[in-house]
Amino acid sequence: MKKISVIALEVGYSNYRYFIKVFKQYTHMLPSDFMDYFHS
Repeated sequence: MKKISVIALEVGYSNYRYFIKVFKQYTHMLPSDFMDYFHS
């Protein structure tokens, strides 16, 4: 499983904390929760 910081960089965010904020705004969950949900 990739780190959130790596994923943020891959999709164009240089600041992974901002990526987490935007991700949560649109999905209503943290990226780590999203990854756990779809990898279990």
